[in-house]
Amino acid sequence: MVEKIPKKMKALRLVNENYKLQNDVHVPVLEKGQILVKLAASGFCHTDHMVYEGAFKTKLPFTGSHEPTGSVAALGPGVFDEWKVGDRVGVYLFSRACGTCGGCKGYSATHEGKPRARYCDNKTMVGISGAEGCFAEYMITTDDAILKIPEAIPFECKYFLLFYLSQEPMMHAPGLALECGTSEISRSPQHIPESVSSGTPDSWP
Repeated sequence: MVEKIPKKMKALRLVNENYKLQNDVHVPVLEKGQILVKLAASGFCHTDHMVYEGAFKTKLPFTGSHEPTGSVAALGPGVFDEWKVGDRVGVYLFSRACGTCGGCKGYSATHEGKPRARYCDNKTMVGISGAEGCFAEYMITTDDAILKIPEAIPFECKYFLLFYLSQEPMMHAPGLALECGTSEISRSPQHIPESVSSGTPDSWP
């Protein structure tokens, strides 16, 4: 059964240089190639603190955080067929390579003509600039910036999974890519700190 998506949601937003929990934030509306993710966990790192300090000149109010995990809640038109409602996913920081800038052309020249958002001069950085982040109940991502997470991996462990894949993520070979990440995590579960989880929206007041 497909869960009904609400019109409004909770979100922890940076407002006037401070964070404020708001209960009436609009759930984002899907456009072509976009995926709506219902969030389960999200992280706070030094880059989020830089957003808080104004280092990126992010326009406020703004929802921060760029380390999300959750489940696919809805698919916009034109999304790749491999993605289904209910998929457990993590979302990458970088998305939307323009394909025409110097960074895209330089990377494409040595990678079979395929640009990569990480090197794009005009890239979107979720939770930092260009796209709202994941201190919320729902967020939008694109199908070039999302990764499937197997049932065996808790949502709170997404950071470690993406760390091992971050150099060359295999966006459209999720099964192959995940084997690399899970093998590293399964060998060292004792090194996963409790602090990696920042809680879920359901636990907010």
